[in-house]
Amino acid sequence: DKHWYELMSRYDSVEEFVEDISKNYTEIYQGSIERQTFVIARKTQNGLLYIELKYSEGEPYYSVNSGGWYKPSKKHKKVWSHSTRTKK
Repeated sequence: DKHWYELMSRYDSVEEFVEDISKNYTEIYQGSIERQTFVIARKTQNGLLYIELKYSEGEPYYSVNSGGWYKPSKKHKKVWSHSTRTKK
């Protein structure tokens, strides 16, 4: 909820935000190993938008833990990058 106000001008709903990032991500970062998270991010003209995904213990999926503007630090290792994405 606290991040939603940062994104109100860009998206109409949380679902729209999550769908946009999950379909158009350009980078993946290692999150917290202890918390079993990773971050997928989408490069924009204003920086990186991200969603943090957390492993759901005992479930076959990850859940969205957080999202908003992302400022990677040295502790966040980039594990994947795709600078040019082909649209079909």
